[in-house]
Amino acid sequence: PGATSFKCTTPASQRQDLGAIVYEKNWKGDAPRQLHLVVPPVDPSNPQQAVHLCPLQGHPPLLDSFKNAQIKLQHLLHFTTKLPAWNEHTQKHELNFSKRVTMPSVHNFQLVDAVHKEHNVLQFGKSNKHTFALDCRFPLSPVQAFACAITSFEAGSLCT
Repeated sequence: PGATSFKCTTPASQRQDLGAIVYEKNWKGDAPRQLHLVVPPVDPSNPQQAVHLCPLQGHPPLLDSFKNAQIKLQHLLHFTTKLPAWNEHTQKHELNFSKRVTMPSVHNFQLVDAVHKEHNVLQFGKSNKHTFALDCRFPLSPVQAFACAITSFEAGSLCT
């Protein structure tokens, strides 16, 4: 009673992996937690489109590829949290959110390419008491960015 059921109409053979999100446990508690996002590569024949990875059509799941260190071999895109700088004056870790994020929160983070560690592809953070800001850019889709952002609220239980 009161619950709605959802029946997926997409055939299982057409379902795709859009991304895998992995949090590393910070056992010491002396630095922000580390997030890894792995997404399908961009289709070289159509740079506006990601390659479709369907596990039931023989592609390994993205999470398995990450855990087995197959990211480069499969040309997957790997993003990780940008490490904040320690501010001696405030005694806190800090990131520059260009005034989009204005309140401190354990949920605030930025993602950068895991290899080049330049340009943010995603930033998420608290802008007032009940509001968060989410910004993303290509090659991430808004769906991938949103999925990544909402995991930050349950990250404590998601750490591997």
